[in-house]
Order: sequence, then structure tokens, then C-alpha cells
Amino acid sequence: MPLINKKIKRYLASRKINSLRSEEGITLIEVLISVAMGGIILYGVIMLFTFIVSQDVQVEDAVTTNQNGRLALATISQELHSTCVGPGVTPIQSGGTVASDGIVTYSSDTEIDFISAYASSQTIASPTLPTDGTSNSVQLHKLVFDSSQGTLTDTSYPAISGFAPHWVFSSTPDNSAELLTGVTQTGSTPVFQYYRYYNDSDPDVDYGSINPSALPASSGLSAQDADETSEVTISFTALPTMQNDNNVALPFTSTVSFRLTPPSTTPGANNLPCF
Repeated sequence: MPLINKKIKRYLASRKINSLRSEEGITLIEVLISVAMGGIILYGVIMLFTFIVSQDVQVEDAVTTNQNGRLALATISQELHSTCVGPGVTPIQSGGTVASDGIVTYSSDTEIDFISAYASSQTIASPTLPTDGTSNSVQLHKLVFDSSQGTLTDTSYPAISGFAPHWVFSSTPDNSAELLTGVTQTGSTPVFQYYRYYNDSDPDVDYGSINPSALPASSGLSAQDADETSEVTISFTALPTMQNDNNVALPFTSTVSFRLTPPSTTPGANNLPCF
């Protein structure tokens, strides 16, 4: 009987020790490791959320920049497509004064001056277009790229008297609009480039085709070159509003030709604009 009691006591003692061992808690080191791991996971979640939001904003900014750039280019192209207001009327103006009030025309790499008109019907403008602000009044446009401000601005002056092609324009603009901001030159390509058809003065002349060599305009297009300009190329780069390393500048370009009829391929032909 005493032997049995000793065995029972020994068994109960071992159960008590095991019970105490099973009630061991979490150490401070384990708590710190758990907190650290949780912080790492939380930081990763926050960084992922921030990245997604940033990417969404950048994509939206790029889309807005693309839309604004396309709208500005479409506006310019539409106005230039309306420059042939009559046969023989030179669309591009440069190196002269076209108004009694002293508006000096000047077309260059960064500015293009041109005459345009909108009509309510698909008819060639008459020599005496209305000048009372109606839908088919004639306007002189000055489209300027300001590299210091990064803007494209279109200013228009209405015709107040005269007849084709000797209209007199008001010195007071009737409209001035900032077409686009955040504009830069695309590499070394000028914003405005001017081209004419081949003529007898060119080597390897190809009558009826545009000479691919741009007319000199860095110091201003000469009046003679302006009279012969039959095609204009507009090129610029639009920068997104958010400037950082992840943003991509968007280039835009468009070419507008000034012809009412197909050019002549006859040797010696002098293909001028708006014929």
C-alpha cells in the first residue's frame, strides 16, 4: 500500500510540472518580432496603395495632356485650312505692314501670321467679304510660341475695310486665346516650318512636288518666301502638368497644304499657294 501511494504522489507531481510548463507565456522578444512583422506588412500595403494612386494620377494627367495637345493642334490646323480665302491670295504673311494702323506681319520659327476666313457655305470668298463680324469676315491671325512661358497663343485682328487681297485690319484684336501651356520645341525641330513647290531655281527639280527643304525662317520668313509658301508643318511637345521622372512628354505634329487645285507638273510651272 505505501508503494502505491508513492506512485500516486509521483504521478500527481509530474502532472503538476507538466501543467506549469503548459502555462508558459509569450516572451518580449516574440512580441517585438510580431510587431515588426506586422509593421512591415502594413508598410507594404501603404506603399502599394500609394503607387496605385500615383499611377492613376499620372495616367489621368497624360490623357489630359494628350487631349489638350490634340485640341490645340486641331484648332491651328482648322484655321490654316481656312487661309485660301480666294485665288491668288497669299495665306502666309511676313515682312510687311498690312494695316494703316501699322500691324507688321512676321512669320518665323516661333510665329506664324496668316489670313483666314470662315464662311457659312462652301464657296470661295468674294473680293469684298463682309467686315461686320459676320461668319465669313476676314481675320489676320498671329500665332505665337513663347518659349520662355511655354505657351501657344492665337491673336486675331478683324478686317475693317479694303478688298482681296488688300484688306485693312484693325490694330485692336477681337480675340486672343491661349491655346496650350507647357509647350516646348520638339528637339531641334522648329515649331513652324515653311515649304514651297519646286521651281526652276532648284537642282534636281521635281515639278508639282513640295521641296522637302524648309524655307529659312529662323530670323523671319522673307516676304518673297511667304508668297511662295504652299505648306506649313506645326511641331511641338506638350509637357504633363506633373513634372517628375515618370512623366512622358507628348510630341504633336501636323502638316497643312494651301492649294485649291492640283499642282502643275509642267516644266517651268510656278506653283503658288491657293491656286
